[in-house]
Amino acid sequence: QASADPERALVENRAAIYGLAQLLGGKNLQLMVNEVKHDDEQAALKVTLARRRDLQQHFIYSATLHLLTSQNMSATVGETKELIDSLQGGSGFSFVDLLADKAGVRFAQLATMSPQHAQAVQAFFSAADRQESEVFPSKARLPEGMPKELFEQQYQSIDSALYQQMVAEIDRRLDALPLYQLQQQLS
Repeated sequence: QASADPERALVENRAAIYGLAQLLGGKNLQLMVNEVKHDDEQAALKVTLARRRDLQQHFIYSATLHLLTSQNMSATVGETKELIDSLQGGSGFSFVDLLADKAGVRFAQLATMSPQHAQAVQAFFSAADRQESEVFPSKARLPEGMPKELFEQQYQSIDSALYQQMVAEIDRRLDALPLYQLQQQLS
């Protein structure tokens, strides 16, 4: 249920994101937000986004980093991690992981942007049974697992026009979701 007090909604949303970080973020993130020990480690293993636990991790890490730092810092960390993943021995550059990073940042930003935005996010989740597809877009046709050589061959760098087109596509997918349309409605 949405809080009747907009200021309280803002505090509650921050607390909820930190709580998710403690429950789902793993030990490294727990240390960043005041470690909480819990016996049910299996609970964190069952929570996924797009049927993948790693995407849930990208989402919650990025949301928490946004609250602890700034949107620019959390976006930079996400891109940097993907570039590191493209190096030999890594899992490869993934636009799908970048999608989860950007979704986490966008969620934290919207949920804590202002007391009114916080209240609107609470009302959104209180209004009906929500589906993942209303808050996390399709990852279809987003490249992933690209080694450094393939990334550089196809995209050159994160400054290239083609790379920026992929980022714009991710933003378009996020903008199309009912949750993130709240920001447009409140502006």
